[in-house]
Amino acid sequence: MSGGQGGNSLQVTGIYEFDDGISIYVLDASPGDHCSAITVIDYPMTAFLIRKTDKPIVFNVQSARINCAQ
Repeated sequence: MSGGQGGNSLQVTGIYEFDDGISIYVLDASPGDHCSAITVIDYPMTAFLIRKTDKPIVFNVQSARINCAQ
């Protein structure tokens, strides 16, 4: 989830509670090949709050490349 160029982002797309645990869905987006971005090491982050729980929490991360116009 870190990149060699700017423009990376994280977004929580859903939080679901089930009887046996909590699933948190995250979109990890990065710029495509034709995007103009500066070269940096970045560490995108996001924050969210949920109720205190003893249930196991599972993060489901989906990566996506966002293509720019050529």
